[in-house]
Amino acid sequence: MLEADSHAKVQMRRQVRGLRDIEREVLAQQRQEASPVPAGDGIPTAEAASPDSASQVVLDYCTTVRGILNSDQGGPLSPPSLRMAEALNEVRESIQRNLDAQKGGPPIDPSTGLPDASIEA
Repeated sequence: MLEADSHAKVQMRRQVRGLRDIEREVLAQQRQEASPVPAGDGIPTAEAASPDSASQVVLDYCTTVRGILNSDQGGPLSPPSLRMAEALNEVRESIQRNLDAQKGGPPIDPSTGLPDASIEA
C-alpha cells in the first residue's frame, strides 16, 4: 500500500511542474516594477515600490502548492496521496472561482464556495 501511495504522489508531482519557473518570473517582474523610478524631482514614487497584488496572489498559490507537494502527513487510514489529491483539487477550484469572479461571474460566498444568494440578479 505504501509503495502505491508513493507512486501516486510521484505522478501528481510530475503533473505540477514549472512551479519554480512561475515563482522566478513573478519575482523578477516584481523586482523590475519595484525598481525606484524617480519622479520629476528625483524622489522614488510609492507606486513604484509597492508590489502588484495579483503577483502576490500568484506567489501565495505557489507557496500553497509547494506545501501540498511536500506534505507527507497522513497514515494508513488517510494516505498522503489522497490528501495531496484533495488539496490540489481545492487549489484548482479556488483558482477557477477567482478567475470566474474576475471575468464578472457571480460573487462567491467564501464560506460555501457557492454564488452569493444574498445579491439579487
